[in-house]
Amino acid sequence: MDMSELEDYHQAIRDAQDSFPEITVLAGLECEDFDDCRSFYEDEILGRRNFDYLIGAGHFTPLQGSWEDSYFGMTSATKLRAYGDHLCSMMESSLYQFIAHPDVFGLSSDHWNEDLKACSHDILAAAEANGKPLEINGGGFRKLAQKSGKDAHPGFPLRQFWETACDYQITVVCNSDAHHPTHAMASIEKCIQYAEELGLTIASDEQLGIKAA
Repeated sequence: MDMSELEDYHQAIRDAQDSFPEITVLAGLECEDFDDCRSFYEDEILGRRNFDYLIGAGHFTPLQGSWEDSYFGMTSATKLRAYGDHLCSMMESSLYQFIAHPDVFGLSSDHWNEDLKACSHDILAAAEANGKPLEINGGGFRKLAQKSGKDAHPGFPLRQFWETACDYQITVVCNSDAHHPTHAMASIEKCIQYAEELGLTIASDEQLGIKAA
């Protein structure tokens, strides 16, 4: 979303809140985590506009003065460490209620390997230490990349990441990642089933700061 669309987006939320008082409509944003934007997120979005929550996202990874594609650009141990550090920084911040699609780095590799494993442990340890929920992303189910080979895995949700998550005291958010109205609530049941199969705990409303209507 371009910044020029922010006011219309906020007004659409207010209109929905007025039109449907029988349901809870929260104001939220998924935010790219840029250091120089954090004060804007805190003062303008959470402050003046009084949004209910922000979601931290790492679609791009800062590395040596440039921004790398977190989906398909995490092709070395150095880049994966930078991605993990980027998400850890978000989780140490109080800005974000949860972290979106933490496992997208898996799209950069055809096979599970030690570098992916190390990146996973870094992210999961930070989530546990900071009590920050991680998102199982329904959009990943809808556009699953099919791989082949003995040790192959789909892109995301990255099965090995979430299996590793079982060794940590973390919670998860099941989210549709709707980029179109027709995708609202899409894949939610599949996300919940995925979490239950692995024995992962779904974050409570209280942990997410959602107040009962």
